[in-house]
Amino acid sequence: MNKLKPCPFCGGEAEWDVAGDGSFSYLVNGYASIRCFDCEASTEVVFTMDGVFTPEEALRVETEAVRLWNRRV
Repeated sequence: MNKLKPCPFCGGEAEWDVAGDGSFSYLVNGYASIRCFDCEASTEVVFTMDGVFTPEEALRVETEAVRLWNRRV
């Protein structure tokens, strides 16, 4: 998994938004989200799950979420 850059708004530490049971939210809710510990800024990738969610699809969603978070305006 690619390294997350600090928050583009406040410089705080970024983290993956995980479900209450410790699993990645996208495995449960159809989205991948990264957020800032400090200012709560976030980015998410929403997708539709059709059938079994494969490891390849999980990697694609994770990669896209990291790309969106790490880009700078």
